[in-house]
Amino acid sequence: MSFPTSKGFRSGGQYEWEGYTFIADYLITESINPNIVIPTDLTSTGSLVANPIGTAPDGSPIYGGETSEYFLLKNSDKEPRGFQIALNLKKDWSWGENDFSASIGTANTKMDVVSALTSSRHVSNFRGNVNTDPLDPALGQAPYSRDKRETLSFSWTRNFFPDLPTQVSFFAQQNSGRHYNYTFSTSNNIFGTLEAKRDAHLLYIPATINCSSLAADSVVTFADASTCNSFKSFVDANNLSQYAGSNVPRGAGEDPSSSRIDMRIKQYLPVPSPTYYGKLAIVFDVYNLANFLNEDRGLVKTFSHNNNGNLDVITATISGNKFSYDSFNSKSSTISSDESTYKLALAIRYEF
Repeated sequence: MSFPTSKGFRSGGQYEWEGYTFIADYLITESINPNIVIPTDLTSTGSLVANPIGTAPDGSPIYGGETSEYFLLKNSDKEPRGFQIALNLKKDWSWGENDFSASIGTANTKMDVVSALTSSRHVSNFRGNVNTDPLDPALGQAPYSRDKRETLSFSWTRNFFPDLPTQVSFFAQQNSGRHYNYTFSTSNNIFGTLEAKRDAHLLYIPATINCSSLAADSVVTFADASTCNSFKSFVDANNLSQYAGSNVPRGAGEDPSSSRIDMRIKQYLPVPSPTYYGKLAIVFDVYNLANFLNEDRGLVKTFSHNNNGNLDVITATISGNKFSYDSFNSKSSTISSDESTYKLALAIRYEF
């Protein structure tokens, strides 16, 4: 095993002109020999996890055995790369007794990953992999990452009382959706017991789909017309036909974009002390102002993928050397109640 390493390049700059401040940052990263976690010992069935017991119609290996308590930390030969570029323009100005500040920014990000390794448990790190081979995690877009983010902020400050400013601020953001994976449902052990219940096997898209004959390519047939029509509509709606004849890449799915506006009102008060060391501030925050004003606005929608970002699209079986796509798992975006519901916060702070 080799030590994982990373290479990176970062460049940035700031330019000021007549009250305007322009900031730019650029980052490139590359990981070499990234770590992955795989099961490696004799399992309860007595077979080695690392030995395939068959091959699925899409060419993926099928493994017997079960996830055990012994795991191997090893290197992947894949090299995740990523970049991020961020731009921001800010302007401060005054008009009479009023002070204003405004900024606009944008960030574009593309980050690939092999294995996130975000858990303290080796079994969870293994189950978090996405693949066509559970012992060789796929390279692709990082789960839950966002490609674009635009921001806009504005604040107004005025001293209605000497040295006790009143400030009203707004912060708006527009985010592209989080990435997720299109996968098979594996609760029926279609790819072997090692992949059971993980729903982490990347979905195969047939080269052709003919619902009148229930035929597809040499890899897939459909159990009935309803499943075929539902699957074909899903493929067309999500532009998955570009992957016809292959497994969909990791992170190809993307939730709907969302926007949010937050508001803050801040008032400074005199400190009841003979010795002045700071200021007392009352802060009132409204998170998701649009939803506060209208319950149908400011909503964040997401597809019902699991905690690892996997959306199990189809339940299939293997007959002969073909998949039989037996049941389409209906998927539609739902409202994320936690992110969509407005929140109010009132705080008292002492600022030195």
